[in-house]
Amino acid sequence: MAFQLSIHQFSKNQQPIFSDFMWTIKPQENWAILGNIGTGKTFLLKLLAGLEFLSAKDGSLIFTDNLTQIDVEYISFSDDKKWIKRTDYYYQQRYYTTYSDDEFTLEDFLQVQALDIIQQKKIKELLEKYTLNHLLTVPFIQLSNGQKNKAILIKAIQSSAQLFLLDNPFIGIDAKSRESIFQLIDTLIQQGKPVIYTTNYPIFAASTTHVLTLKKNFKFAVENKKAISVPSYNRAISFIKKEQNTSLDQIIELNHIFISYHHKIVLDDISWQVFKGEKWAIVGENGSGKSTLMSLLYADHPQAYKYDIQLFGQPRNRQSIWEIKTRTGYLSPEFHLHFNEPLTVIETIGTGYTDTLTLLKKLNDNQLQYIESILEYFSMNKLRNRYFLSLSQGEQRLVLFLRAIIKQPELLILDEPYQGLDEQTIARCNEWLCSNLQPTQTLIFTSHYSHEIPDIITHCLSLEKGKIIANG
Repeated sequence: MAFQLSIHQFSKNQQPIFSDFMWTIKPQENWAILGNIGTGKTFLLKLLAGLEFLSAKDGSLIFTDNLTQIDVEYISFSDDKKWIKRTDYYYQQRYYTTYSDDEFTLEDFLQVQALDIIQQKKIKELLEKYTLNHLLTVPFIQLSNGQKNKAILIKAIQSSAQLFLLDNPFIGIDAKSRESIFQLIDTLIQQGKPVIYTTNYPIFAASTTHVLTLKKNFKFAVENKKAISVPSYNRAISFIKKEQNTSLDQIIELNHIFISYHHKIVLDDISWQVFKGEKWAIVGENGSGKSTLMSLLYADHPQAYKYDIQLFGQPRNRQSIWEIKTRTGYLSPEFHLHFNEPLTVIETIGTGYTDTLTLLKKLNDNQLQYIESILEYFSMNKLRNRYFLSLSQGEQRLVLFLRAIIKQPELLILDEPYQGLDEQTIARCNEWLCSNLQPTQTLIFTSHYSHEIPDIITHCLSLEKGKIIANG
């Protein structure tokens, strides 16, 4: 596989992306694309896949061997709706799913029954190696991010495509699953199928040979992977315990919470208290129950009414969803996936004042002024009037982060808030949290990367297979 890509000048939605860009891939090369948000990583993959196009005046893409775009497979790891194959897929559906005859299972996704005997044997070996063999009858929607991403790559190994374009296959997965993703990418390459993938961090599969780094102001760098130093992102979480909180105002109380889906236990006897002003990190591997726990706190989980849950000092079953959301700021990968409103950046952030998906009323001068100031802080002014859906995935995630913090809520819940963001943007977000969160604001924060956790954290809750293994 080899090609030459030349882009003279390219803009999308009136936003310049590339200028004087030249990229050549030679046979036997496998590439990672690294870069900040909004620099065009996903655009390049879609261009190679024929999902984006260049006019003659913009530039040219020439495959220099017999490869055509028919032989190219583009895989996004951030759009579950593509895989579920249901038109009625909705926000938080995974918490309502039950096993029934029409559920789209992992076995359905892999199309195991349609494979020949040799292919079935191979896929079963892969499922066993990557600990997915016991999940064949589980609805695909209930898989953790790590399980889902591994399944997508196992399916790719069975594909007849000759070039694979993987758009951030590491998004939302723990350290152990990242190692599995590296191995599966290496397996594709060992089968003679070149791989190009995007990543937000300088972490690379062993078979990767080169790295294309996209930078702001149309700059880019082409390097041999061996020349790039890779920092450690798997260090143990450490933080300085802050002065003991003396507040008696209880924000969260959970007592003996059990959550299960068709005999699969997700949360196992969870009891937990959080007091006003505390800043908590919740950590654990994929499938440990973090996202389910967060959905209980934000009043989205249907079983929240069933158990002894108190929020803001009141029983959960005596409060409406809107009473809770009025006092809460929230961001999660699922919320991002389902936020598809035709709003500008300013309007999107403004919906955070009412925690609705639409702008219920015109923003007042004070609200507009604060939005403008926060956009300036994050160097997002130029995007203020752009439509949310025209932004890159990383830019969208940053806008939704601003939406979550805009009303300075009593309780701020950030579930994997930095998926799709680069290190520079993450540092800026954490700088804002550490400088601007008030002592009376309570923070609940999750991440699979310890370096993403802000220094303001005072407490840590560690989960493993639905159980609390550390609390303090």
